Amino acid sequence: MKLPRLLLILMLAFAPLTTWAQGFDLPGLSQESGVYQQSLQRRFPAGGTPQHRAAAERRAQDATARRDFAAAAALEERIGLGNSTADHWLAL
Repeated sequence: MKLPRLLLILMLAFAPLTTWAQGFDLPGLSQESGVYQQSLQRRFPAGGTPQHRAAAERRAQDATARRDFAAAAALEERIGLGNSTADHWLAL
């Protein structure tokens, strides 16, 4: 009976420490990434058609499979064409 009570006390004592981990943000990261995204989208102000996005995504996947990291331009193009996902950003 003492063990569950002890666990409850420990959980309540350390609960505020777990909320600090939620607010992690590197200074300037969101601002700089927003500027970078805008610079990529300036190349294609109207966005891209689904065919253009699919072609850019294929080129980016092929370059990644070949480990041709100089072909990051295909990933930048894909993000600039709009409707990018977190996977596109992580691959870049």
